Amino acid sequence: MAIKRDGTVWEWGEILGDNLLIPQRVESLEKIIDISAGGRYSLALKIDGTVWAWGANYNGQLGNGTNASSSVPVQVSTLAGMTAIEGVSGHSIALKNAG
Repeated sequence: MAIKRDGTVWEWGEILGDNLLIPQRVESLEKIIDISAGGRYSLALKIDGTVWAWGANYNGQLGNGTNASSSVPVQVSTLAGMTAIEGVSGHSIALKNAG
């Protein structure tokens, strides 16, 4: 994944069983300041402090209260005011602006 200077996110590689051979824009994501790839799913942090996730969701990695995978970003429930994110092997971490 990569963030362009305009705050858009681009991804390539294996995405839910599809192989993207060239970078493609992740639609609906704008004003992104941080991204993380976490083992078959991805996270994005918007400038407003909200966290968005997409990809495999077998163990609730997307944080939306379901186990349904999503090819489009969904907002992580109850998170706002975040300043950093990290996804590692099915485990996601977000740092709140208060530390």
